[in-house]
Amino acid sequence: METVIETVQFRLTNGATEQDFIAAAEQSQNFVKQQPGFLYRSLSHEAASNTWTDIIYWRSQADATNASKLFTQCEDCKPLMNLIEPESVEMKHHSVKMCSELED
Repeated sequence: METVIETVQFRLTNGATEQDFIAAAEQSQNFVKQQPGFLYRSLSHEAASNTWTDIIYWRSQADATNASKLFTQCEDCKPLMNLIEPESVEMKHHSVKMCSELED
């Protein structure tokens, strides 16, 4: 079974603030961290294009797919989805082929 990275790139709706968005992302984490196969999540912002990237590591493609299906129905995730411009969303899944960590 290969670890999968889910990347979701998007822009926020007009008027959405970074503070509101981070709070909504933290609220959605209540759902994400309970999903089978969840390993790690980060959220980043690229200022020049005003694009956000949500990166989630999953134990398998099946885990990523199942969580994605449930995400849109989750009450804790709705505030986050309401701040994202739907037409800007680009989701991809990548299989991890090599991994390295800093050794102490």
